[in-house]
Amino acid sequence: MSQILKTETLDVGGKRYYIDVKENDRGKFINVAELNNRGQRSHIVLSFGTAVEVTDLLTDFEETVKSLPDHDPEAASRREPSGRGRPMDNVLKSETLDREWVYLVELKENRFGRFAHIGLQTRRNRMQDVRSRIAVPLDAFHQLGETLMKLVDEFGGGRDNTERQEAFIRTPESASFRTGNKMFYFDVIPTSRGVNLCVSDVRPTFRTAIVIPDRAVLRFRDMINDYVDKMEKMGIIRRRPSRRPRRPSKVLRRMVTTEWKSITHVARMKEQTFRDTSFELYMVL
Repeated sequence: MSQILKTETLDVGGKRYYIDVKENDRGKFINVAELNNRGQRSHIVLSFGTAVEVTDLLTDFEETVKSLPDHDPEAASRREPSGRGRPMDNVLKSETLDREWVYLVELKENRFGRFAHIGLQTRRNRMQDVRSRIAVPLDAFHQLGETLMKLVDEFGGGRDNTERQEAFIRTPESASFRTGNKMFYFDVIPTSRGVNLCVSDVRPTFRTAIVIPDRAVLRFRDMINDYVDKMEKMGIIRRRPSRRPRRPSKVLRRMVTTEWKSITHVARMKEQTFRDTSFELYMVL
């Protein structure tokens, strides 16, 4: 269960934001919750390193807005091509942060104004969804960034220490394979308490995952190998024979043969020319 260490509150444009520093058995983190005027609540979770990067992106978005023309509500409220549904938001700038989770940070505008959309996605956006999201109006960029940095300095050791911790961890690229209607994904995810191996089982309408801490990965591998050996001995599974290399198609073989004949013909012509030239020089001398 998480314990709240500190809470900051922001009130901007009819919305209230709660920025909490929490701690559980895996470490400290920041939880940003948005409460709109209809009582709806949404939130995202940030590590201290991700909070620094989000702050930098909000500052960059502020500079981008300064270079844009003034907000035009009519031009911003374009609709879908079919003319149905609510107006779509125009994406002015978009950045992706691939850290312990995948964060999609976008600068958008609609007929109400310009704002930042911060979404926490499933790993690599596998099911094309966003698990949670918050919207931050332009007027709150500076306040939210200052609050995040204040909490990072107080609980995360400051920007420099956080960036060193984030840069220290290097992980291999993700891998995946398909079998039937399933996709299996393997991700190495760094956290404040270590590095975990996440194995995800993704189907068209279902997703589940197991997380293996780094201290148990070798034991997990040995146990998998042991069960594979036992199942092979019992005849439950069999190794597939390696496929023989496919022969090139007739069209490809014909092309290679034609090209080879052309090359040999040119070589013979050059050899005959050289012989004729040598004989003429011999007669002259």
